[in-house]
Amino acid sequence: MVDPGFWRELFVRAGLTGTLAVVAIVLLDADPWILALPAGVALLVTVKWHPWTHGGTDGRDDRDGRDDRGGRDDRGGRGDRDPDA
Repeated sequence: MVDPGFWRELFVRAGLTGTLAVVAIVLLDADPWILALPAGVALLVTVKWHPWTHGGTDGRDDRDGRDDRGGRDDRGGRGDRDPDA
């Protein structure tokens, strides 16, 4: 099943872009090609959340900030390793 965060981000990003595109068509007399922008945003969100962009996982494998050796990665923190070793 698809992560609920995907749907939330899709609706927020593509929905707001679509709303602004419709407002631009109605109020600013923009050309209809501007409706391609929400489709492009939806495509980018889909590519961001698709498993192939996370190496076949759901993308949560390294979000805890720990590297494979048990210490903290370069995002900060001292972790389990002795700095003098």
